[in-house]
Amino acid sequence: MATILLDEDNIRGICLEAPWGVLFCPKCYPSKLASSGSSGSCYSWGFTLLCSHCNTSWTICRECTVQKKHLLTKTSASTHHYNWHYKKHKIEESLVAKLKCHRTDCLALPETSLPNYNGDFNNNYFKIENNLGLGSAFLVGQSQFKLPNVVKELCKDEVEMHHNIAGYLTFKRKETRETLANEVAYYWG
Repeated sequence: MATILLDEDNIRGICLEAPWGVLFCPKCYPSKLASSGSSGSCYSWGFTLLCSHCNTSWTICRECTVQKKHLLTKTSASTHHYNWHYKKHKIEESLVAKLKCHRTDCLALPETSLPNYNGDFNNNYFKIENNLGLGSAFLVGQSQFKLPNVVKELCKDEVEMHHNIAGYLTFKRKETRETLANEVAYYWG
């Protein structure tokens, strides 16, 4: 745990990926570059910096470019470790475990299943789109008739007309949309 004197020339080589903002003292104003540091952190990614002007010490991550705040306490260093190193490592381990096939010398993609798209309506849309290519008809059936089973009965031109109207109205002001809706309701209703 030897202390290393730091200056503008060698700090980047020692602190590696740490953003410049965390290399300056969080207490001094105007900010001063850390004057020394040591690898005394309990984490492999950690490096402890010291400001000789105010005697403040803080930890930086030498591996992350995402660090925005100085890690002034053990709790903040522990939180950074959990969020950016431990969880990431666990996710990578589980992904590799899922990707491994029975042979240990190869990696294979896992068997794909239809993902859960948070709700029956979304799941039904994607099932119909993936299996029949009629997802658009399903949406029109739901929005116009409130019936999911009219998918195969809808004419392709009718489905296209509803999508064209929706696309046209997407870029119109609210008042224009309401006027058109009232006119359509008057003539068709």
